[in-house]
Amino acid sequence: MVSLCGVFQSGARLVTLSGAPSLQTHDMVSDFLERFWAGGLSKDRRGALRLKLFPRGCKHFLLKTEMAVSNATNLEVNKLLVSSSHRISGSNSSWRYEIKGDVLKCGPEAVFAISDVQVPHSWYNVTSANNRMYIRIRTSSSLPTTWADYTVIVPPQNFSGSQLASQLATQLTALTAATYQVQWSTSLHKFSIQESGGNGFMILSDKNLRDYGFDSYGFQVGMLKSINQILATPDTDVADSASFTVSWTGGISTVIRLPSVYLRCPQLSGGTIAEDGSRDVIKRISVTTDMGEMQTAELGALTSADYASCANKTIKGLDFKLTSADGTLIDLGGEICFSVVFLVERPM
Repeated sequence: MVSLCGVFQSGARLVTLSGAPSLQTHDMVSDFLERFWAGGLSKDRRGALRLKLFPRGCKHFLLKTEMAVSNATNLEVNKLLVSSSHRISGSNSSWRYEIKGDVLKCGPEAVFAISDVQVPHSWYNVTSANNRMYIRIRTSSSLPTTWADYTVIVPPQNFSGSQLASQLATQLTALTAATYQVQWSTSLHKFSIQESGGNGFMILSDKNLRDYGFDSYGFQVGMLKSINQILATPDTDVADSASFTVSWTGGISTVIRLPSVYLRCPQLSGGTIAEDGSRDVIKRISVTTDMGEMQTAELGALTSADYASCANKTIKGLDFKLTSADGTLIDLGGEICFSVVFLVERPM
């Protein structure tokens, strides 16, 4: 008779089984344990265990699990504190961080999550990441329909709704001989545009731009940097000449600011696919503060969905950056700090 003792290194569980048949070979041990796991442990937990057979006839098995282990101390590391103020190169928006004098080695089922995020909201509500209006202006009232595409680039700064409307009116009127009035309704929370002395126009939404393109110098479909989130621009049938209008009203503008910022790190990425298909995002941070305040995220309990795999990774240097949805760097006036939390496996 032998005794098998299963021990989780985290101390969360102790499993003992006695009365097992004599196990003479490695194959017999593996077969017995496989049947043991199937009866008492989940597949995920079985996959997170490493078996070590003690020599010289000892009848015990240590079931060892690993999160991230320090190469310098051989101790498990549960949390890595990161701050852009301790960067070895770059800026607060894009920097390289290195673990001083150490390397972390992650276990075969190790996962990580980003928590305790603190970002100074030091960027304007209109920045270089969201300051472009794409307008198509009809050049003649006769058929066939002809038009010209223009990109209006709003100077980055903090705008109220009425201030942004005034800025857009000035820049739109400077494009052609037509005159534009832009209004912000505080009761409806909508922007509206009126054209006089022209032949009509259309404002292209992000979807329109991705689907149909835009004939303007510097246009990049992968980096729209559009102001459409603020204007709540509806989709337009750009192939229909009737879509040109002299009176336009956007949808309800829910936020006059960037809705989210994105923390990216190529060395830890892969578990998240962003809206544009990029895979280096490790955290999307919803912006709920105004300029001058501290934006925080994940200060409470993390959920299973917050964790991504870092299995078998070796961590020394990490490259971080904070961007908008399309990858444009956010201009930070202060340091960003957060925690990288490691676990043995994804929590149930």
